[in-house]
Amino acid sequence: MGRQKKPDGLPSRVRGLRKALGLTQRQFGERLGVNRSTIANLELGRSIPRIPLLRLMCEMFGVSEDWLLRGEGTMLLQKGAYYFRALERDYALSEEDRRLILRYLAMPAEERRGVLQGMKALSKLAEEKEKHDEKS
Repeated sequence: MGRQKKPDGLPSRVRGLRKALGLTQRQFGERLGVNRSTIANLELGRSIPRIPLLRLMCEMFGVSEDWLLRGEGTMLLQKGAYYFRALERDYALSEEDRRLILRYLAMPAEERRGVLQGMKALSKLAEEKEKHDEKS
C-alpha cells in the first residue's frame, strides 16, 4: 500500500501551526481540550473541525483566522492584536468599549497621561463615595 498524500488546505495549516508551536499532537490536543486522535484526524483531513475549535486555536495561539480558514495573510497575528482579542473575549467588550480603547491607544503619550489623570480622579471619587456609603 502506498503512502497517503498529505492534504492541502486547512488540514495542512492545522499541522503547520502545531509544528510551528513545537507541540506534539497530544500536547496540541490537550491545550485545546481534545484528544490526540482528533488532532490526527484534522491533520489528515479525515474530519472537519467545528468553528468553535478553530476559533479557540486562533485565540489560544494568536493565529489569524484568515490564515487558518483560507490560507490568506500571515499565520501569527501581531502581538498587540492577539492581546487585544484576549481582552475583548475576557471582558466581553462592547463595540463602544473597543472604539474607546483603540482611540485611547492611538493618542500621543501626553494626551494619554491626561486621560489617565482624569480616570485616577474619577476612581478616587468613586472610592470616597464607597467609603461614605459603607459608613451610612
